[in-house]
Amino acid sequence: MPPEILDQIASFVSGDDILQLCHAIPHYKYISTTMFDLTRTLITRNVLEPEDLWPSIKVEPILDSIVKPSCSQHALGAYSRILTKHGGYARIDDPRGKAAILCDLPTNLEVRLNNFIQLHDTDSFFSASFSAKKNIIKLSLGFDYIERCYSDQSTLNMTTKWLAKLRIHELEFVDFLTIPTQIRGMLHLAPMLSSLHLHSLSDCAGIAFSACKLLRKLSMQNVFEGNQSPEALIQQLLDIVKPTKILELEMLLPRSWQNFVQSGLKDLVAGMFLQHGWREHPGQYEKTDMFGMHFACRKRE
Repeated sequence: MPPEILDQIASFVSGDDILQLCHAIPHYKYISTTMFDLTRTLITRNVLEPEDLWPSIKVEPILDSIVKPSCSQHALGAYSRILTKHGGYARIDDPRGKAAILCDLPTNLEVRLNNFIQLHDTDSFFSASFSAKKNIIKLSLGFDYIERCYSDQSTLNMTTKWLAKLRIHELEFVDFLTIPTQIRGMLHLAPMLSSLHLHSLSDCAGIAFSACKLLRKLSMQNVFEGNQSPEALIQQLLDIVKPTKILELEMLLPRSWQNFVQSGLKDLVAGMFLQHGWREHPGQYEKTDMFGMHFACRKRE
């Protein structure tokens, strides 16, 4: 089998199975060898399992476990190049101190910003990410971060500056706090934005969806709230996406709302979307948790 095909296969293997693949097929031995070279440069209270390192690596536990910085950084860089080759990524929850090691991390990053972090640290991280041409496959902004945007104009200005420059593919506003108007007014400038997660329909106000050239997916946590009928709320959403290039919608169906139980609401929603050319997209998105059922649909092309 050609090496190119073998490399693609590894990209779909989970952390639970990656070592078995490496032991079964000699072609993949370089993955387990480089993984071992990284872990032996670290000291950690908790043993790192393969699923902690493949197909993504969480940066904070790695940095906390470094014994010899030069050796560990070299090993981290070597392993990160393998992750990049196979479409893997690094997960970052705290940007402090990460600017200096970005060159040793995979090209793809998943970043979550929530706790209070000094403006300089966040700005330095974003600047280094931009200079290193990193792909931020997902950026999540939590309650504390958005609250700081409201209380500190410098943080808000810095945030909008980098949202317009960074290669952010998926942007998620995690909590219920309303997105600042200044951010909503510039999201169409985000150059690589293809997926957007909002809290409610009210967050759509001020977003120039039709100018978001690459946006293909819109997710919403709370479409069904307030006193309006579900038909009216779905119509609002359809009116928002009609002039756009959005092809996929995802939302949460509450367990009960107004006079609807979850199953009845789902039938109504699916039927209304179907009438307007949107077909239910079951599978990975149709899951139920403590908040409700996740519902997704795709536009028929």
